[in-house]
Amino acid sequence: MKKIFLSIIALFSISLLAQEEEIDMSKYLVGAIIEKDGKVYFERSIKAPTLSSNHIYKTAYLWLEDHLDDEGVKNPQIFESDDPSNAWMASMPEHFLVFKKTMISVDRTFIKYRIRLTASDENLKMELWDITYEYYPGAAKEPERYPAEKCITDEYALDKTKTKLNRLTSKFRIKTIDMVDEYTKELELLLNAEIAKLADALNRADKTDLPRKISYERHTPTSMSSTTPAPAAKQPTMAELQAQMAAQKKAAAATPAPTAPVEVAPAVSPAPLKEEKPSEAPVPVEKPSPVVAPVVASSSATLPADLVNLIKEDGIVVSAAGRVANAQWGGVAYLNDKMVITLFVPKSRPAHTMLSSDDKFTITVGGIKYHVIECSKMSSSDVAGNMTMFIGEVIKVESR
Repeated sequence: MKKIFLSIIALFSISLLAQEEEIDMSKYLVGAIIEKDGKVYFERSIKAPTLSSNHIYKTAYLWLEDHLDDEGVKNPQIFESDDPSNAWMASMPEHFLVFKKTMISVDRTFIKYRIRLTASDENLKMELWDITYEYYPGAAKEPERYPAEKCITDEYALDKTKTKLNRLTSKFRIKTIDMVDEYTKELELLLNAEIAKLADALNRADKTDLPRKISYERHTPTSMSSTTPAPAAKQPTMAELQAQMAAQKKAAAATPAPTAPVEVAPAVSPAPLKEEKPSEAPVPVEKPSPVVAPVVASSSATLPADLVNLIKEDGIVVSAAGRVANAQWGGVAYLNDKMVITLFVPKSRPAHTMLSSDDKFTITVGGIKYHVIECSKMSSSDVAGNMTMFIGEVIKVESR
């Protein structure tokens, strides 16, 4: 069996190498980095049709919690606003950003930044700013510290013609942009999975199965009311948020309290969302359902021809054991005349626990037009020390 696993890994490696394309560097040139109030500032708006502010907030919170739970992330505390009408969450994580890794060395920097997610009806806004890097050049014993404003802006990261990247600082600019794009794609996938679940419920004849509106609640024991009150319906400025975060972080450190567990819903399932307070009556959906295309089921032999391209563009979401998370794609192959899909998951990630405890898993891939692939787990095997390879037989494919 071990030889089979090694053969599959070799097959996937060859396949992935064959799919490598020349990187388009245009997205890293002029216009890729903007500044706001003298700070490098990223903003992304993610559309989520039919989802309420509360629904989007809960989904975004679970993503942020999962991201901060990753191995090596420091300062994982989440701060939240006190006003449901101005629903934002924020954090100040610190972790490594890897530029290049080989068998004998790794080139990386320690990155710190502030991230804020703001939910409104049918939309999620992600902001990221106040970025700094700590980098050990060569055999240096002390790190060199660079604020993003003096490292990845056009002035420092582009040549005089503004058509090429500066070799000394280009890796900081490229990897930071890639990190923001990766966060955006992960959030898009999770929200698309929630849209699919809502659409499935709305298409059912039994109206009692309609998802109930998720109530706004505190996920963390900290409260901004003990420091600076959040504005009633106005987004706080960066300076105000920074002051609030600092005060809340100091208060939380003095009186630590356990974080309330957050229950994660499956990525794609016709089952309705459950009201967190069962004593309350269900609240009807506020918006009419959109026209949803019928689900087209197919056999495992008819996977979408552009599956690899969809994964490269949008990533994947995997659901198992009643939870949802992101996983690293392996590939598609045939094993004993069965079509199989392989996932590579670090042991430190929540997806590893999910896949280890369930005999089935589901993959969702694609943007507006997406595909759901149901798999029956065949085996799992540790690779590269801290990574596990999961192999699942493709049972059914649904295109929406």
